[in-house]
Amino acid sequence: MISADQALKIVLENVAALGVERIPILDALGRVVAENISSSRDIPGFDNSAMDGYAVRAADLAKASEASPVKLAVVETVGAGQMPTRRISAGQAVRTMTGAPIAEGADAIIPVERTRGSGDTIEFLAVAEKAAFIRPRGEDLRLGELVMSAGKTLTPADLGMLASVNRAMVEVVRRPRVANRCHRR
Repeated sequence: MISADQALKIVLENVAALGVERIPILDALGRVVAENISSSRDIPGFDNSAMDGYAVRAADLAKASEASPVKLAVVETVGAGQMPTRRISAGQAVRTMTGAPIAEGADAIIPVERTRGSGDTIEFLAVAEKAAFIRPRGEDLRLGELVMSAGKTLTPADLGMLASVNRAMVEVVRRPRVANRCHRR
């Protein structure tokens, strides 16, 4: 008689690896990843606004307050999915929606709640701190950063992560196939 540990050792020494197959990520839920996966890009891929507001130069608002607002000219509106076309100069701002890229020349976002007015000139009621409300490029993932290791069973969140790093296909461990041979006589 042999122990359970000895039996397991014998089985594992005599079982062939299942192999690997490449499948679409949409078919990969519950499958085991057979490769290490690294990010193919920085995520986010650009500095972007953490909230709706205005991209500004912090220096322009160094003395802004509710009692003494600073007026800036709004030179562009940038929504999520759009790229800014203007560079911010002194005395200018770009209306910027959550997730939208930050206009060149800007170094802060002022939330819309800290402004007054509408149209082409806005009053700013608060000082802007450099980098305030800006999500920097690569904050979530850096190019080449390990996203997941071989051996992980894929969850719905993992499939979302694979999509975010531009993976349409993934290498997974083949599923075992069980055959049942019945002979009729």
